[in-house]
Amino acid sequence: MCYNIAYIEKRADRVAKHYGADFKNTESQIVYFHVSGFSHPKLYVITQEEPKTIQLFSWGLIPHWCRSEEQALKMADLTLNAVGETVFEKPSFRSSVMKRRCLVIVSGFYEWYSIGKRKFPFYIHSQSKDFFSMGGLYENWVNRETGELRKTFSIITTPANRFMEKIHNSKKRMPLIFNEKQESGWLSNRLTQDEVTVLIQPFADNDLIGYPVSKRITDRTQNSNIPEVMLEFEYSELKGFNPGC
Repeated sequence: MCYNIAYIEKRADRVAKHYGADFKNTESQIVYFHVSGFSHPKLYVITQEEPKTIQLFSWGLIPHWCRSEEQALKMADLTLNAVGETVFEKPSFRSSVMKRRCLVIVSGFYEWYSIGKRKFPFYIHSQSKDFFSMGGLYENWVNRETGELRKTFSIITTPANRFMEKIHNSKKRMPLIFNEKQESGWLSNRLTQDEVTVLIQPFADNDLIGYPVSKRITDRTQNSNIPEVMLEFEYSELKGFNPGC
């Protein structure tokens, strides 16, 4: 699955140039060394509706049919991820997958390697790029009582590729990741269901690397949004373990 990410690209001009898009919220540049989806942070996304604009959406998709704030908050916790194999079936996602797809811009993500009941966090990122795109779905939800418009998204997941199988060895899942050639295709309004399905596949490029980090990212008593959480950390239990091999 994918519940923890990083976004540390401080040069908005580099991101804008890569996507051929302009930032809508330049006054609120975000930096996340680590952030959990369960805090429903705002991340940068590019949508089918506005492919030339980079916007801030809240993580945790709220379906348009949610009737109350209480129901919306519960759904947001359940929709941080959308299982790629079932997005055309699930009520929360089936209305979005053909009309409301998006790119979620990240620097990397965190996942856990398991040895028995013990889990060790790893930071995974691209070895060739400072940021990359995850595939997502989005919804614009309106609170019927207040009229507030809330823009929300979910990150699609797929079965793990060979590299991620070694790290996320319990669940064997990973986020949907695109190379540069696939990004514009994901935002196309002309795709058929079969063509969308073809894009929802494990990341094929051999471009991901990962290393263990400290367990501070799971310590609720400490702030995890600091540069130190991204530093490589040594565990005696992981001596000799190399996910790249």
